Amino acid sequence: MKAKIFAKLKQEYSSLGLGDEYLMSKAESLAATGLVTDDNIDAVVACQRKELEGLQKANDKRVTDALEKERKKHEEETRKKEQEAEEARKKAEEEAKKKGEPKPQPDNDMASVLKRMEEMEEANKQREAQYTATIKTLTDKNTELGKTVKELSDKNAEAEAAAAKAARTAMIQAKAKELGVPQWRIDEGFTLAEDASDEVITETLTKVANNINTNLLPGTKNIFPMSGNDPTKEELASMAASIVK
Repeated sequence: MKAKIFAKLKQEYSSLGLGDEYLMSKAESLAATGLVTDDNIDAVVACQRKELEGLQKANDKRVTDALEKERKKHEEETRKKEQEAEEARKKAEEEAKKKGEPKPQPDNDMASVLKRMEEMEEANKQREAQYTATIKTLTDKNTELGKTVKELSDKNAEAEAAAAKAARTAMIQAKAKELGVPQWRIDEGFTLAEDASDEVITETLTKVANNINTNLLPGTKNIFPMSGNDPTKEELASMAASIVK
C-alpha cells in the first residue's frame, strides 16, 4: 500500500517540487495508519493537497526572501561604495582648490579605461561568486530542512503505527471479552493477519469462544484450558454448572 500511495502522491504533487524523499515519508506515514485502502486511496491523496501546497509555498517564500535580502544587500554595498568614491572625489577637488592646484581631470587614456574595466569585471566576479555561495548555502539549508521534515515524518509515522497497533489490540481484546472468551485465552493472544477486517476478527474470535464453550460441555475430556494456567473460580463454577446440567 505504501508504494501505491507514493505513486499517487508523486503523480498528483510532483509539480510542487517537494522531492521523492518527502513524498515517500508521507506515503509511509499514511500507510502506517492502516486506514488507507484501494477504495479510499484517491480521496486520502486528495486530502493532502492543502498541507503539501502549504509546505511548498513556505519553502518558496523562505528562498525568495533570502534571495531578495541578498540582492538588497549587494545593492546597498554598491551604492555605499559609489557614495564613498564620490565623496572622496569631491574632497580631493576641494583640497586641490584650496591649494590652488588644477582640478583633477578624469584620466581618459586607453590604459586607464582598460584598468577600470578590469576592476569592474573583477568586482562583478566577486559579487557573482558571493551570490553563488549564498545560493549554495540556501540550497544546503533547504536540503537539510527536507531531511529534518523526513525525520519528523518518520517519527510521526512510528508513533501513529504504534498507536494504531495498540488501538487494534485493545479492540480485539474488547471484542473477545464481548464474545465470552475467558481472560486466560485472551492473554495467549490470537493469530490474526495485520490487515484482517473487523468481520474476519469477529469470525475468528467467535470460533475461539465456541471451541472453549464446547470443551466445557459435559463429557468433554479437555475441560481445563490447555495453556497450563489454573482456571479461575468463575471458570470452575461455569464448568461445574455445565456438568450438573
